Amino acid sequence: MSVITRREWMKQGLKATAYVAPAVVTMAPAPVGAQVSGPLCRATLQLDPPASSSFQFFNVRWKGTGYTPNGTVQFRQPSNFFGRCRGIVVVPGTTRTADALGNFDLLLPKTILSFAVVVKGEGGNTGILSVQTVDETTGCASPIVNFQINDPGPGPDDSLTLLYVPSPVSSPLTPHVPPAPGENGSGTVIAGQCHNTTTNPTPGSGFVELRLTLSGATPNRTFTLFITVPSFAASPQGTVTTDAAGNATLARYGPNCLSNIGASSTLALTIDGNPPGASNVAYQTTLVRNDIPPC
Repeated sequence: MSVITRREWMKQGLKATAYVAPAVVTMAPAPVGAQVSGPLCRATLQLDPPASSSFQFFNVRWKGTGYTPNGTVQFRQPSNFFGRCRGIVVVPGTTRTADALGNFDLLLPKTILSFAVVVKGEGGNTGILSVQTVDETTGCASPIVNFQINDPGPGPDDSLTLLYVPSPVSSPLTPHVPPAPGENGSGTVIAGQCHNTTTNPTPGSGFVELRLTLSGATPNRTFTLFITVPSFAASPQGTVTTDAAGNATLARYGPNCLSNIGASSTLALTIDGNPPGASNVAYQTTLVRNDIPPC
C-alpha cells in the first residue's frame, strides 16, 4: 500500500488538513433528586441586623444562592422532626420563586424562631432548627440549616416567658432556715415552660426558662443551682456568682426532662456545689410554673 505524500496531494489539487475525530457526548437526564453540576444551591440564615447575637430574638434573613433562575424553590423539613414551641414548621408544598440570578431572600420575624425545631434523637437541652431548600428544576437540595438555642438575654425582649405569658408570676427566693452563715439576701425567680400537648410526644415537656435575681448576698460568691422535682433527685442547673455588692442575675434554659416542674418543685442555691442538704443551702424557693402557650 503506497503512502500519498503532501506534494502528491497538492498535485492532485487536494488541500492537506489535520483530521480531528469528533467527541462523542452522551446526553441523559439526571436522576430525580440528584445533585447536578454547576453552582450548588445553598441556603443560609443571617442575623438582621448583623450586629445581633442571637437567632432567637432578632429578625433573621433566610437567603439562598445557586438556584435555577426564576425557578421554584421548595422549603422542606427533614423527616422525623417535631416542633417544640414556636419553631419554624414548614407547611408541605411551601415554595418561593428565585430571582433572575437564582437567588432568594426571605425575612423571618423574630417570633418565628423563639423556640426551635427539635429532631428526634438529638437529646440534651439544645434545640435545633432543621430546614432544607430544594430546587424543583434540578433536584439540588441545600445542606440542612441548623442553629443552637442560646440562653436568653437579660431584657424582656429576650425572654420567652415575658413575651408570651400575659402576667408571669414570680416566686420569692429567700434564705434557708436556718440560714447559711452570712447569707441574708433575697430575690425572685421566674420559671416558664412550654406546655406543648400537640406536636410534642411528651405532654408538658419542653424547655424550662429560669430568670433569677438576687441581692444582699455574700459578695463574689458562687452558688450552684439545683432543681428538685418530686420523686426525682436534685438536678444541677449551673451556677451564678454575685458581684462585689452581693447582687446577681441569671437567665437560662433548663433541660427538657424537667417536665413536671412547678408541682411543688423547688430551686435551691448551695454554697459548696453539692446537692441540697441540711447545712449547705443558702437560698431556696418553690417554683411557680408559667406556661408558655402551646405551639
